Amino acid sequence: MKYSLLIILFIYTNNSFAQIKDIDAAKKSAFLAAKKMDDALVTKKYDEYVAFNHPDVIAKVEGGRSGLVKQTYQQIKSMEEGGTYITAAWPGKVISIVDTAGEWQCSIPLYMNLRVSQGTISTTTTLIGMSPDKGNRWYFVDISAGGNTLSGVKKLFPKLSSKLAILPPSEPVFKAD
Repeated sequence: MKYSLLIILFIYTNNSFAQIKDIDAAKKSAFLAAKKMDDALVTKKYDEYVAFNHPDVIAKVEGGRSGLVKQTYQQIKSMEEGGTYITAAWPGKVISIVDTAGEWQCSIPLYMNLRVSQGTISTTTTLIGMSPDKGNRWYFVDISAGGNTLSGVKKLFPKLSSKLAILPPSEPVFKAD
């Protein structure tokens, strides 16, 4: 009886360690995917950037993926013509990973610096990541797409877990030259 209990305890303990290892690997893969996406935006590789948009978002855009690439290009061009340039974008540490609805979901802070005529603006938002294949491929949506609330994003993506941790919205910070 003692040996059976020890074996069960050993199996349970090893399985829980495997779970933690999987979540840690998911956090790492989500962070790296978000970093790749941010780098693509800053370096104006819009096709690479759009590849990280959720397929449901791409499907709703006229022209699909190529249409979204064109829209992204036009939005950045319009910003720059108005004197605003994205100078840096980077993800923070993954806040939470949730295994739900047959996929991994996560939340990650996104930091961005913008150059304007009299200085810089620093912003922070939250990205929601979704991986239908348990961390091999990540798709992201900015929480601002849902009015800066998880419930707003859930209207667009009903399968999102209510357990995702979301940073409270913050005001942009302006630093004069």
